[in-house]
Amino acid sequence: MKNNFFCILFACIIFSNNNFAQQDSALVKKDSLDYYDMSLDQLMNLKSHGLPSELEAFVNSLIAVASKKPLNLRESPSVITLITKEEINKSGARDLIDVLRLVPGIDFGVDIEGVVGIGMRGNWANEGKVLVLLDGQEMNEIISAGNMFGNHYPIEQIKKIEVIRGPGSAIYGGSAEYGVINIVTNQAEDINGICVSGTYGQMEKDYGRRNLNLSIGKKIKDFSFSLSGLVGQGQRSDQTYTDYLDSSYSMKGNSSFCLLYTSPSPRDRQKSRMPSSA
Repeated sequence: MKNNFFCILFACIIFSNNNFAQQDSALVKKDSLDYYDMSLDQLMNLKSHGLPSELEAFVNSLIAVASKKPLNLRESPSVITLITKEEINKSGARDLIDVLRLVPGIDFGVDIEGVVGIGMRGNWANEGKVLVLLDGQEMNEIISAGNMFGNHYPIEQIKKIEVIRGPGSAIYGGSAEYGVINIVTNQAEDINGICVSGTYGQMEKDYGRRNLNLSIGKKIKDFSFSLSGLVGQGQRSDQTYTDYLDSSYSMKGNSSFCLLYTSPSPRDRQKSRMPSSA
């Protein structure tokens, strides 16, 4: 009787071990991949396992700013920041300045004659050191290769923003010494009809911005078209600026974002200075 008990116990242990081994082999077969038998194309298209669907879609988003050809974010040869339309909407941004301030190392300041310019990685970069592209077209002005910001690029028309946080001169030339910003606007399939939007901001004494955006786009089989426009005004402040020499300057109606290198009238020059900081 004692021998029979040990025989039954031994048989139960062997049976249970076999079941565990079969389950382990099934798990290994299900979750593992034979990388040695995969082709190069299969390895390039391999996706990460266990990532949430939103993160998976993000890391496989196609960008073109780093190499001028579509690559996913993981294959990009540069330090890339990708800002999607969903992130722009959730941020509550009112202007491109608000959006770009979400990128580490980017900030803005006031240059000569009150022009708002960009700084990157602790360096003032407005004089042709950051290249701004709009759907691949260079937006830097010709004289100093600088860029003006503030009520110039309507965020309602932006699909995504690709930013190289570091030198991009090897591909884009000297204007990309500190970085490249590529703004991709909504295409025909994104608009798919007519889109009208308006924004208004009020300061204490005057308006801050007042804009009207219009986008029209449609895709029919292989044919597509789109048209977008912005009509608007914006100003930096409605307050009185006083410098360290106690000279004053009213910014109400005289600090437009839309004017290039504006300056006060000769009468104003005698009693005041344009602001040099904000």
